[in-house]
Amino acid sequence: TQRLILKEGWSWPSLYAGGIDEQTFITFFSDDVQAVRSRSEITYNDPNYGFFGKLKTMTTDQGYKMQIKDGSTLNVLVPNDGRYTNSAERSVTLDPLWNWVANPYCFAHSLSDVFNGVTLAADSEIRSKNNGFATYTGTGWEGSLTTIEPGETYLIYNAGEQVSASLPAENSFAQTSTLEVSRLQEEIYGNTKSVWKYDGSRFADNMSIIAKGTSALEPNRYSIGAFVAGECRGEGKMVGERFYITVHGATGDKIELKLYDKIADEIIDLAADYLRIYFAG
Repeated sequence: TQRLILKEGWSWPSLYAGGIDEQTFITFFSDDVQAVRSRSEITYNDPNYGFFGKLKTMTTDQGYKMQIKDGSTLNVLVPNDGRYTNSAERSVTLDPLWNWVANPYCFAHSLSDVFNGVTLAADSEIRSKNNGFATYTGTGWEGSLTTIEPGETYLIYNAGEQVSASLPAENSFAQTSTLEVSRLQEEIYGNTKSVWKYDGSRFADNMSIIAKGTSALEPNRYSIGAFVAGECRGEGKMVGERFYITVHGATGDKIELKLYDKIADEIIDLAADYLRIYFAG
């Protein structure tokens, strides 16, 4: 089974244990859910008329964005309807441009292990809601996203033609516990808590930015905060020589960036020529 726990605001959940059919869709989510979106459809919970929209089922084959009402928490158990098995490969089809991809695994695994057999066009991207993103260099993945978490949806941008591939079976690689994931992240980014405070759950969407300092910056010393009208909306981590920045918001937001120096313990407003932007989308 799968325990689905979503707090108020927007999340990107996916199902691995089983689907939710049309007959049980409304009763399953009761009154905690405000809206559910797939890549092409949406259902909204109107205060007067209840659920209405074209999206009436949820499957293990695609990802979703879901909004939980203010002050509510969705806590439901998704039953195993026989679709999940840890001994079978998972097939995935990635169309050109954006795909909303469900995570078929019930354990966390490294990004490189999950997509080890998948070759995409250079500059393709995989994006999470809250754990960063990575781009495909032509030979592998590079960025702030290193772990694929169970129960989460990932947005994958395919910069080339349609790709049909198989993902490894669950039991073909070692299970990665939550503690192990935390340890790996600490090795990469250090054990310092982020100075940037923001609430990404207020927004259904995010964007990604790749930038590099116009002068050399010491690795692991800096992080970046993204702001809209003085409000922090996200942050970026330095991987190698580049910053991978996730910003939560809406189309049309004007973004300003600030740099945090861990050693000096100070936040610096960045001039327009301080960073070279390689990608923003």
